[in-house]
Amino acid sequence: MKSNPDLSNVKEILTSVMSSPGKVTVVGSLNADLTARVEEFPAPGATVPAADLTYGPGGKSSNQAVAASKIGADVAMVGAVGHDAYGSFVLRSLGDAGVDTSRVVARDLPTGTALITVNAAGENTIVYSAGANRSVSRADLQAAADVLQSADVVALGFESPASVVAAAIDVARSAFDANTETRAYVDQHYAPHQHRNNGRDERGTRRAPQIILNYSPIIDVDPALLSGVDIVVVNEIELRALGERYEFAQLPTQERGGLANVAGSKVDEHADAKPADAPTVRDSASSMAKEDGASENGLFTTATRLVATMGLRGLIVTLGPKGCFVVESEDSLDSGDGNPTSDVNRSDRANPTALTTNGVYVQGYPVDAVDSTGCGDCFMGTVAASIASGRSLLDSAGLATFVASRAATKQGAQSSYFSADELADQLKLDPAN
Repeated sequence: MKSNPDLSNVKEILTSVMSSPGKVTVVGSLNADLTARVEEFPAPGATVPAADLTYGPGGKSSNQAVAASKIGADVAMVGAVGHDAYGSFVLRSLGDAGVDTSRVVARDLPTGTALITVNAAGENTIVYSAGANRSVSRADLQAAADVLQSADVVALGFESPASVVAAAIDVARSAFDANTETRAYVDQHYAPHQHRNNGRDERGTRRAPQIILNYSPIIDVDPALLSGVDIVVVNEIELRALGERYEFAQLPTQERGGLANVAGSKVDEHADAKPADAPTVRDSASSMAKEDGASENGLFTTATRLVATMGLRGLIVTLGPKGCFVVESEDSLDSGDGNPTSDVNRSDRANPTALTTNGVYVQGYPVDAVDSTGCGDCFMGTVAASIASGRSLLDSAGLATFVASRAATKQGAQSSYFSADELADQLKLDPAN
């Protein structure tokens, strides 16, 4: 395995997450993954031979729950499976990974299924059938209100319908809205209540859960839904799609790895921004994050504008083996907390012109990749676990970059995820440490 010289901070973050685990509740998809391995992907209309078909537990949300649990978080899963062999298999696998499945319901529908093809380079294509995942209702989420409201982080994604994501945000935050001045009825439009969130319950001892959304796959949603989201995680392709949907800073189409010049470029002030409001690159105390911007190809511009337009605390753009790019709003940095929190009134986040942002590039960790299936979910689950333990968004992204890179060295999705103890052992053996 190739080593990276900048792992000392990762070791400290991992130790911190292991010693102070937080609570993560994941709402979303549970699937059975059927995987075929081929030399090359078939062209349209073509047939190619594959190695033996394998099956394993999957679903983006299920994968994220396992990743978060393996890194040390206390994890609960909310979702639905079918009354079938795949459903039993998926639940058993989650339980074996330490995930609480008591809020997963079983329905007379097929369990969600993903048909995955992996080529010789470790790249994959996926066809997804939602099955029972589509049956999750607001009533199911209300029944899971205890784990949603007691969580430090609630992780969501759009393998679930937008209505489920909206309802999950609403239920998670509803216990913290006793002093809300205005609440919007939104079931009709599948958007959450307009939360005036002070981040503490009536006892004054508890923050509202942080909402992390894996905006994948890209779908059209009511913008009001996003008013309940703190952090968004996307990949390079998804960032480009979001930029196009918001009709600004469209990114050029490029092959995977085409953003390598991120590492060498400098951040320029937006041409249309006043100097005082221009996004800047935050100096990082972390040795694994290096100062960087991507105005040359639009990455930084699109990411910073999305943070402002969507009213986010932060956004992470994953770049595969190249690492990731972290953008945070100034209000999350100025709050004085170790991580982006949900205790700032959301009305303060509604004005994009009032926000400035800071961005840091996190370098990837070179490995001999075998299979990239589930690596993005591993990244998301690790970010959720790290933030739940109290680490900053930047620290969490750095840890997740390392953990996901290691997952790429093994075949499968959940089966490729290392436990925190295994990762700690790897760090001890790394010659750079």
